[in-house]
Amino acid sequence: MQALVDQGHHVFAVCPRGAFTDKFADYGIDVCTYTIDRKSFNPFKEITTFFKITSIFRQIKPDVLHAFTIKPCVYGALASRFANIPSVYGAITGLGSIFIDANRGRISAAACLSYLMKFAFQFVDKIVFQNSDDLNFFVERGILPRSKTALIRSSGVDTESFCMKSISSERLDALRQRLSLPLAHVVVLMVCRAIRHMGVVD
Repeated sequence: MQALVDQGHHVFAVCPRGAFTDKFADYGIDVCTYTIDRKSFNPFKEITTFFKITSIFRQIKPDVLHAFTIKPCVYGALASRFANIPSVYGAITGLGSIFIDANRGRISAAACLSYLMKFAFQFVDKIVFQNSDDLNFFVERGILPRSKTALIRSSGVDTESFCMKSISSERLDALRQRLSLPLAHVVVLMVCRAIRHMGVVD
């Protein structure tokens, strides 16, 4: 987004309000907010969210839409038809619990969402995935043709900034002492939400 601003484009962030929403302005990015509940199946709440997104799109009239995660990708693709957005892209960073739990009583919800995605993704140019398993899941279930998929390696973490070589041994030793970790022990850091789906048990 910063690169697009630097190139002279007018960039909007359309998102729910959060702790860092106001920071977009520091980078020359305009913000339009809406409310969404990512776990909701309430049709009235979801219709309200959809029409709010559509209203925002009609107001800002973007040339390109790039949506992230399943719900915004679906709603964004559908709203793009009402707002006449010429280019639509999405990025799906994971399947979400609805598909992971499909064998635990959520089969109907997963089937409905699959049908909705299959319909909505007719209107996208490309959906970007971060691993081949998720990509193949969508293709094999007929949700998306392979021609509309793209695979990237990650979310774009700067490995130079998060490199072990950039941290001095003195700083690591001091951290071990502060956390009462023996110097001989191997430390594994897992950065995620502490839920089973993220592999905490594994």
